[in-house]
Amino acid sequence: MVTAARAVIGAVGIRNVEVCEGRMEALPNPAGSTDWVLANCAVNAAIDKPKVFAEIERVLKPGGQTRIADVFAVGLPASFDSVAGLVGSCLAEATDEADYIAGLAAAGLTDIAIGGRYVYDQWQLAAMVPARQGVAAGAFPLTEAAEAAVGGIWRAYIYARKPYEDRAPGSGLSRPRLRFGKKGTEQP
Repeated sequence: MVTAARAVIGAVGIRNVEVCEGRMEALPNPAGSTDWVLANCAVNAAIDKPKVFAEIERVLKPGGQTRIADVFAVGLPASFDSVAGLVGSCLAEATDEADYIAGLAAAGLTDIAIGGRYVYDQWQLAAMVPARQGVAAGAFPLTEAAEAAVGGIWRAYIYARKPYEDRAPGSGLSRPRLRFGKKGTEQP
């Protein structure tokens, strides 16, 4: 995937993008070096989400942003906990949005917003655990469990920003602005 991303970046001639490979709990980027951190359906698989959120905050420049697409869950049926086939699926470590938001805020990120919620239906949930992940045919009443989970599993987009250095966390965010005095003289 990294090779393919680098090939696309090179083919279109983008020069201000770098694709890195590493663990999300220990990002390879130096502190304060990154404008954007993007993740697609990955953070929910982390067992130590607070460490991931702290790493995102660490590598972002002041004012840097993160956009995360992830799967969230609340009130999953107890039968989901006993299925080996769920390990490695999008549902394995999915948490509630409120816990996710609290984790981002605890890491020092601000302007946290949720967008683009999409609640999965029974058939989409059943398809999230394919047989190749170790669920033998008939070994797990997937249809019944998926039916019980409808309304409790969804995808959403999380937006957050590292505050500018002159802004206290939680105080809101405004970009530094120049004020103009007489005849175009700039004042900080």
